Amino acid sequence: MDWSQNANPVLGDWGFNRPGYPPGLYIHGVSVPDGQIMMNPVIYDNDECSDVRDDEFMLSKASKGEANLVGFIATPVMAAVFTGDNGYVPQWEQTFRDARNAAASQGMCMDTIPEVTVGSIYNTGPQPDTDGARLIVELSHYYYDQNPEIMIVYSIGGQANTLASALCQRL
Repeated sequence: MDWSQNANPVLGDWGFNRPGYPPGLYIHGVSVPDGQIMMNPVIYDNDECSDVRDDEFMLSKASKGEANLVGFIATPVMAAVFTGDNGYVPQWEQTFRDARNAAASQGMCMDTIPEVTVGSIYNTGPQPDTDGARLIVELSHYYYDQNPEIMIVYSIGGQANTLASALCQRL
Protein backbone atom coordinates (compact mmCIF):
# COMPACT_ATOMS: atom_id res chain seq x y z
CA MET A 1 0.00 0.00 0.00
CA ASP A 2 1.24 3.49 -0.80
CA TRP A 3 1.07 5.12 2.63
CA SER A 4 1.90 8.55 1.19
CA GLN A 5 -1.71 8.57 -0.04
CA ASN A 6 -2.95 7.83 3.49
CA ALA A 7 -0.78 9.75 5.93
CA ASN A 8 -3.40 9.52 8.71
CA PRO A 9 -4.76 5.98 8.73
CA VAL A 10 -7.75 5.07 10.85
CA LEU A 11 -8.75 1.94 12.73
CA GLY A 12 -8.91 -0.91 10.24
CA ASP A 13 -6.33 0.44 7.79
CA TRP A 14 -3.42 -1.90 7.29
CA GLY A 15 -0.25 -2.24 5.29
CA PHE A 16 3.36 -3.32 5.41
CA ASN A 17 6.52 -1.40 6.25
CA ARG A 18 4.94 1.99 6.83
CA PRO A 19 7.75 4.54 7.32
CA GLY A 20 8.55 5.10 10.98
CA TYR A 21 6.85 1.89 12.09
CA PRO A 22 8.34 -1.54 12.83
CA PRO A 23 8.56 -3.76 9.76
CA GLY A 24 5.69 -6.14 9.23
CA LEU A 25 1.96 -5.85 9.62
CA TYR A 26 0.73 -2.45 10.73
CA ILE A 27 -2.73 -2.12 12.20
CA HIS A 28 -3.68 1.35 13.38
CA GLY A 29 -4.67 1.21 17.03
CA VAL A 30 -2.62 -1.94 17.63
CA SER A 31 0.86 -1.40 16.20
CA VAL A 32 2.60 1.76 17.29
CA PRO A 33 5.63 3.74 16.11
CA ASP A 34 9.09 2.88 17.43
CA GLY A 35 9.59 4.32 20.89
CA GLN A 36 5.92 4.28 21.80
CA ILE A 37 4.38 1.61 24.00
CA MET A 38 1.45 -0.48 22.80
CA MET A 39 -1.01 -0.40 25.67
CA ASN A 40 -3.87 -2.33 24.11
CA PRO A 41 -4.95 -5.12 26.46
CA VAL A 42 -3.14 -8.33 25.51
CA ILE A 43 -4.41 -11.85 26.13
CA TYR A 44 -1.53 -14.28 25.66
CA ASP A 45 -2.44 -17.93 24.97
CA ASN A 46 0.06 -20.65 24.14
CA ASP A 47 0.32 -24.42 24.37
CA GLU A 48 3.59 -24.61 26.32
CA CYS A 49 6.22 -22.25 27.65
CA SER A 50 9.34 -24.28 26.96
CA ASP A 51 9.57 -24.45 23.17
CA VAL A 52 9.96 -20.77 22.27
CA ARG A 53 10.85 -17.60 24.15
CA ASP A 54 7.68 -15.65 23.31
CA ASP A 55 6.39 -16.33 26.81
CA GLU A 56 9.42 -14.88 28.56
CA PHE A 57 9.42 -11.91 26.18
CA MET A 58 5.77 -11.18 26.98
CA LEU A 59 6.34 -11.50 30.72
CA SER A 60 9.36 -9.18 30.60
CA LYS A 61 7.46 -6.57 28.53
CA ALA A 62 4.56 -6.70 30.99
CA SER A 63 6.92 -6.47 33.96
CA LYS A 64 8.55 -3.35 32.52
CA GLY A 65 5.18 -1.73 31.79
CA GLU A 66 5.74 -2.02 28.04
CA ALA A 67 2.76 -4.32 27.44
CA ASN A 68 -0.67 -4.42 29.04
CA LEU A 69 -0.85 -8.16 29.68
CA VAL A 70 -4.33 -8.92 31.00
CA GLY A 71 -4.55 -12.69 30.40
CA PHE A 72 -1.94 -15.46 30.53
CA ILE A 73 -3.61 -18.64 29.26
CA ALA A 74 -2.20 -22.16 28.97
CA THR A 75 -3.95 -24.26 26.30
CA PRO A 76 -2.03 -27.50 26.91
CA VAL A 77 -3.01 -29.50 23.84
CA MET A 78 -1.17 -30.86 20.84
CA ALA A 79 -2.61 -31.87 17.49
CA ALA A 80 -4.07 -35.41 17.60
CA VAL A 81 -1.83 -36.43 14.72
CA PHE A 82 1.07 -36.30 17.21
CA THR A 83 -0.64 -37.75 20.27
CA GLY A 84 -3.30 -40.06 18.81
CA ASP A 85 -5.83 -38.95 21.44
CA ASN A 86 -7.42 -35.76 22.75
CA GLY A 87 -4.02 -34.09 22.75
CA TYR A 88 -3.92 -33.07 26.41
CA VAL A 89 -0.34 -32.62 27.67
CA PRO A 90 -0.71 -31.94 31.43
CA GLN A 91 2.94 -31.01 31.96
CA TRP A 92 2.44 -27.98 29.69
CA GLU A 93 0.22 -26.39 32.34
CA GLN A 94 3.25 -26.59 34.62
CA THR A 95 5.52 -24.92 32.06
CA PHE A 96 3.30 -21.83 32.34
CA ARG A 97 3.49 -21.87 36.13
CA ASP A 98 7.26 -22.41 35.91
CA ALA A 99 7.64 -19.42 33.58
CA ARG A 100 5.62 -17.20 35.91
CA ASN A 101 7.57 -18.45 38.96
CA ALA A 102 10.85 -17.80 37.14
CA ALA A 103 9.71 -14.26 36.40
CA ALA A 104 9.00 -13.73 40.10
CA SER A 105 12.32 -15.23 41.20
CA GLN A 106 14.17 -12.96 38.77
CA GLY A 107 12.62 -9.85 40.30
CA MET A 108 10.04 -9.05 37.64
CA CYS A 109 7.09 -6.87 38.67
CA MET A 110 4.38 -9.43 39.34
CA ASP A 111 1.69 -6.76 39.71
CA THR A 112 1.57 -6.58 35.91
CA ILE A 113 1.74 -10.32 35.22
CA PRO A 114 -1.60 -12.16 35.56
CA GLU A 115 -1.99 -15.57 37.15
CA VAL A 116 -1.98 -18.59 34.84
CA THR A 117 -5.42 -19.56 33.56
CA VAL A 118 -5.93 -22.98 31.97
CA GLY A 119 -7.86 -23.11 28.71
CA SER A 120 -9.07 -26.02 26.66
CA ILE A 121 -7.55 -29.42 27.37
CA TYR A 122 -8.98 -31.13 24.25
CA ASN A 123 -7.98 -30.70 20.63
CA THR A 124 -11.28 -32.08 19.33
CA GLY A 125 -13.03 -28.72 19.09
CA PRO A 126 -14.29 -25.99 21.34
CA GLN A 127 -15.33 -26.67 24.91
CA PRO A 128 -17.34 -23.61 25.94
CA ASP A 129 -16.98 -24.10 29.69
CA THR A 130 -13.27 -23.59 30.36
CA ASP A 131 -11.59 -21.09 32.66
CA GLY A 132 -9.62 -19.71 29.72
CA ALA A 133 -12.69 -19.23 27.52
CA ARG A 134 -14.58 -17.56 30.37
CA LEU A 135 -11.60 -15.25 30.98
CA ILE A 136 -11.49 -14.23 27.30
CA VAL A 137 -15.21 -13.44 27.31
CA GLU A 138 -14.99 -11.56 30.62
CA LEU A 139 -11.98 -9.47 29.53
CA SER A 140 -13.50 -8.77 26.11
CA HIS A 141 -16.69 -7.42 27.63
CA TYR A 142 -14.84 -5.47 30.32
CA TYR A 143 -12.50 -3.67 27.91
CA TYR A 144 -15.20 -3.10 25.32
CA ASP A 145 -17.37 -1.49 28.00
CA GLN A 146 -14.40 0.69 29.06
CA ASN A 147 -13.70 1.92 25.51
CA PRO A 148 -15.05 0.20 22.39
CA GLU A 149 -12.39 1.97 20.27
CA ILE A 150 -9.51 0.10 21.95
CA MET A 151 -8.82 -3.28 20.40
CA ILE A 152 -7.86 -6.28 22.51
CA VAL A 153 -4.82 -8.11 21.15
CA TYR A 154 -5.12 -11.89 21.30
CA SER A 155 -1.71 -13.49 20.90
CA ILE A 156 -1.93 -17.21 20.25
CA GLY A 157 0.64 -19.94 19.84
CA GLY A 158 -0.26 -23.58 19.45
CA GLN A 159 -3.89 -24.66 19.29
CA ALA A 160 -6.78 -22.17 19.01
CA ASN A 161 -9.23 -24.28 21.04
CA THR A 162 -9.59 -21.82 23.92
CA LEU A 163 -10.33 -18.94 21.57
CA ALA A 164 -12.80 -21.15 19.67
CA SER A 165 -14.50 -21.95 22.97
CA ALA A 166 -14.79 -18.25 23.79
CA LEU A 167 -16.27 -17.55 20.36
CA CYS A 168 -18.87 -20.26 21.01
CA GLN A 169 -19.96 -18.18 23.98
CA ARG A 170 -20.60 -15.32 21.54
CA LEU A 171 -18.03 -12.86 22.74
